[in-house]
Order: sequence, then C-alpha cells, then structure tokens
Amino acid sequence: MSAQPFHFFSKRLLLCLLGVGFLSGLIHLESMRAGESTGPIRALMISGGCCHDYPNQNLILSEGISKRAHVAWTLVRQGGSDRAIQIPLYDDPQWAEGYDVVVHNECFGGVTDAEWLETIVKPHTEGGVPAVFIHCSLHSYRGADTDAWRSLMGARSTSHERARPLKVENLKPHHPIMKHFPPMWDTPNGELYKIEKMWPDAIPLAQAYGQDTQKDHVVAWLNHLGNARVFTTTLGHHNETMQSEIYLDMVSRGLLWAVGKLEVDGSPSSGFEAPLASQLQGRRILAGDYSKKRIAIVDESGHVSWEHPIKDIHDLHVLPNGNILFQTSWTQLLEMRPDGEIVWSYDASTMNGNQGKRVEVHAFQRLANGLTMVAESGPRRIIEVDHHGVIHKEIALKVDHPDSHRDTRMARKLDNGHYLVCHEADHTVREYDRDGKVVWEYVTGGEVYGATRLRNGHTLIGNGSGHNVLEVNSAGEIVWSLSQRELPGIELAWVTTVEELPNGHFMIGNCHAGPQQPQIIEVNRDKKVIWSFLNFDAFGNAMPCSKVF
Repeated sequence: MSAQPFHFFSKRLLLCLLGVGFLSGLIHLESMRAGESTGPIRALMISGGCCHDYPNQNLILSEGISKRAHVAWTLVRQGGSDRAIQIPLYDDPQWAEGYDVVVHNECFGGVTDAEWLETIVKPHTEGGVPAVFIHCSLHSYRGADTDAWRSLMGARSTSHERARPLKVENLKPHHPIMKHFPPMWDTPNGELYKIEKMWPDAIPLAQAYGQDTQKDHVVAWLNHLGNARVFTTTLGHHNETMQSEIYLDMVSRGLLWAVGKLEVDGSPSSGFEAPLASQLQGRRILAGDYSKKRIAIVDESGHVSWEHPIKDIHDLHVLPNGNILFQTSWTQLLEMRPDGEIVWSYDASTMNGNQGKRVEVHAFQRLANGLTMVAESGPRRIIEVDHHGVIHKEIALKVDHPDSHRDTRMARKLDNGHYLVCHEADHTVREYDRDGKVVWEYVTGGEVYGATRLRNGHTLIGNGSGHNVLEVNSAGEIVWSLSQRELPGIELAWVTTVEELPNGHFMIGNCHAGPQQPQIIEVNRDKKVIWSFLNFDAFGNAMPCSKVF
C-alpha cells in the first residue's frame, strides 16, 4: 500500500513558500467582513528586518491566534533582513485603514528618521487603531530622536541580555489577559529586554529577573495613548517560545483586549470565538491502528486522503511543515512528506548503542530546535537526536518494574525543558528535569498511557487500564476527573491520549472499547460531550493515538 497525497496543508505550505521567497509580500488569508458585533477581527501583521525567523513566526502567530479567536489576517513582510530599511508600507498615510488591530513584529533598529517615525504612529495615536507589539518591535527605531514609537508602547529599551530560559512571573493573575497564565512560567528559551523606562500609564502584567542588571524587567504590559489600546510583550525571540500554548494564549488575549473583545474570564466576547474546525473545513483525523495495520487521514465522512502501512504504533505527529512524523514498528520512525516522500528515518534497534538489545519506542517528539526526542523502553532513557541520528542529549529514566514493552508510554518535553513521562508498568507519571532528576510524580492506579501539562499548571492523565481521566495538581490532588461510565451512553475502555484544546475542552483517546463506542471523545469541563469520532471501517479496536484537525 503506497502513500497517497493529501492537500489540506496547502495554505500553510503556500504561506511558507511565499514568506521565504519574497522580500516583501502581502498575503490575504481570508476576505474581511465589516461589522463590529461579530468576527472576524481584521488584523494586519507587519514583520521584517533583522535577526528573526519571520516567515515561520508569521505562521506561528497567525495560526495560533486564529485557533483562539476569530481573526482574518493580512500578513506583510517587507525589508528583508536589513535593520535600517524604512519599509514602503508606511509611505501611505492610510496604511492601517480598514484594520481593527495591527500586530507589529518588526525589527528595524537601524532606522533613525524621527520625522518619518512620527507619521507612522498617527493611525494609532490619532486614528485609535489598537496595536499589539511583539519582541523586537520595542527595539525598532530605538536610535530615533523621538519618543513617538516608545510612548505608544509605554516603555523604552535599547539592549537585551544573552539568550537563556527565563522565569516569567505573573504580576496580574486576576487580569483577563493573565487569568490562565501560570504564576511562574519557565520559558523554553528567551532574550530578556532591559527596560530602561516605563511610561506612567503603562500597566505591567509579567516580569522576569535580569542577571546582568540584578533586577526585574517587565516582559508584558498594557498602555493607552490617545485613543489607542496597546498590548506589548518582549518575549518571542525564539520559535520554541512563540509556539508555546502559554505564549499564544497570552498574546491572543492581549489582542482581544486591545480591540475590546475580551471578557472578564479571559474568553473572547460572543461572536469572536475561534470557529470550530468543523465549521471551517470539516474535521480531519490522523490516526494509527495496529489491528488494521494502517496510519491514515480521514474526514468525518470517512474519506481517506492519505494512508501508509504500519505494523505497530503508539505515537504520531503532524509537523509545522505539514509532514507526518510516525512509526511503522516499535523501533522504526519515519518523517514523510504529504506526497509520500520519506525525508527522515530512525531505527532505534540499531542506532546509538542499541544493536542486539531489547528496545521499543512508544513516544517521540520533534522539538522546536529541530532535534527529535525519542523515549526508549528497554534502555530506559530519553535521547534527543539530530537529522543524522547523533545524540545531543540523554537522560536516564527511573523504572521500578523494568519491561522493554512497558517501561514507557507517552512522553513529552515540556515548555520548561522538563520531560513528562508515563511509565505503564509502574502505574506512574514522572516529571524529570533537564538533568534527569525526578521532580514530580503521581501514582495513577492504572497502566497509564497519556499525560499532558495543562495551561493552569495541572497534569491531565489518560489512565489506560484505570478507564478514567484524571486532572492532578502539583500537590498530587485530583481536582477533576472523568470516570468510566460518567458520560451518558459512553464507556471508557483503555484511555490513551489526552489533549487540552485552545477552547479548554479535552480530547480523549478511547482504545479497545469495541465497535459501539467512540474512538475519540471531546468533552468540556462540565463533562458534556461536544464531539466524538467512531469509524470502525477506517480504524478498528486498536487505535491508541490520533490527532484531530
């Protein structure tokens, strides 16, 4: 059975090609509609200049925010990688006309023309167009002899510290933007801007400690200037930080606040919620089933748009570039393009000292830095390998009941650089720090399969043979749960994957439940079934892993 091409990633791939291929580009993602009582919000994102991966960051931000709010995007990238370009977009005095908000993600620190700069802020200061400023936009135009740009944001900075993970403290946990932001967030990577001045009306939302200056620096804040509402964050130099759910949640709420469409509970105002995937294009399901010996993508009508033969499977991913990362056996990993071309493979049975050993892989993950994390049962370790299979990082795993088939199930690297690992034979979820030290663990009472760290800092657990879902806080207390027969007409069997959706719902994998029970279930915190999937023609009774689009 050969791979079949599939096409629903075409928009993403097209944007990547356009963004990389042109020094300037204007990309309309969808037609914008007038009206203030319902979405979409008409947003213009401006990027370009020095030192950042703007083609991919445009996609990370626009797609990430669109999963959280109803936004129609126009993406403009001009100026190439030159920090001293006065981009032509701003030559038109009406450059912001027709937009509800402008997202500035540019980096033009070498532009010093004060008169020109004072004209480009007028759509905000005089026209009242709300703004969101990302990272290097604060350092843009920093040499200009005017405060026009700086006063719009409400802060001044001209330098930053070396790159390192940051500990970001939530200063306003009751503010709608920050209600779901953790008390302390360890960023995957960071570049701390040294704040030299804050304008009196600016409202700090979060801060991080500066090693160079030995003091705290604000990293997210609000400001009003004239009629404009402005949200700014200096976080976001690295893609791995920008891809974080915590980061995208904060920026999305900052945008909603700027346009006056953020409710006190941190949710979008009515009419501005992100459209459901089924409303946009119909949901698609990527899933693997080792009884059917296939991994495939199907839509809700059952149409198969892509498939590939497998023997065994416990994990799979759709990568940002549209490729599929999956396994064909307990040791063989593949990355495959949409057209069926294999672009990467890894054989755990023969590589990195495993020749002749009993080894199985039940979890893997492509990291933001391009490495691939592989959790190895048998050798009882996590490794991070490059495109050539060379190990860049390795930690040992604690296993009380060694079993090359059951040492691990789901494992994920967290935003803070730690590893969250499900140990099936031990009935335990463990969190390991960067050095492999166990810093948290929870005994589940079942042969645990899946776990994910929620935005509120709790851990959601798919408890395998425990037939339940558990939400556990850092103290090991169960704060929410879903038992085997709690959903009307549905029985949980072997609970596998668990995922928190941008809207706060949970997506749950229900394996070995039989032909009358759903294989995937979406529920909200009130334990109402929002959506479910059952297709025993495409997939059978051994479908442990899936991803819904």
